[in-house]
Amino acid sequence: MKKILIYGAGGHCLSLVNLIETNKKFKIIGIIGRREELNKKILSYKIKYTDEDLNKLSKICNNITISITHFKNLKKRDNLFNFLRDKFNIPNIISPFSRISKHFKIGDGNQIFHDVLINSGVQINNNCIVNNKSLIEHNSILENNVHISTGVIVNGDCKIEKNSFIGSGSILKQGTFIRKNKFIKMGSLIAN
Repeated sequence: MKKILIYGAGGHCLSLVNLIETNKKFKIIGIIGRREELNKKILSYKIKYTDEDLNKLSKICNNITISITHFKNLKKRDNLFNFLRDKFNIPNIISPFSRISKHFKIGDGNQIFHDVLINSGVQINNNCIVNNKSLIEHNSILENNVHISTGVIVNGDCKIEKNSFIGSGSILKQGTFIRKNKFIKMGSLIAN
């Protein structure tokens, strides 16, 4: 197993730990948090490091994943991804309990959680989160840094531009176009 660090010690970290453990490709060697969080635990993993340790950590561990969502301002998560990418590899972490077509394209640093369905012709760029029980239908495109929350249905031929958040249980009609930096609230029906 390859070593990996988790950047961020908030609520998403709990889900990400579970995803990594289920994936069985990576061994978590520590969590990077804020100074006031040091030595606390998330599940069985200690918050051992802060931003001050990043240069040192990049010499002992190639891989990092981001557990900060910044869902109200995804530009912050995008900036963090680009900053960390200079020092680390940010791998895709994909649940073995998802069903993903072999006919799709994926970039780097994506997190695809449990019971996700991704159909043929889908393109997922970099640093996206596709959360539990979501469906991404044929020929849809998720640009960089899109967060698909739990139970979202993205029908075919949709395009979601960068830094956009789609809230839990939302449904996007076939062919929907979501412009960059959009926040779609939970339970929305989008048919543009």
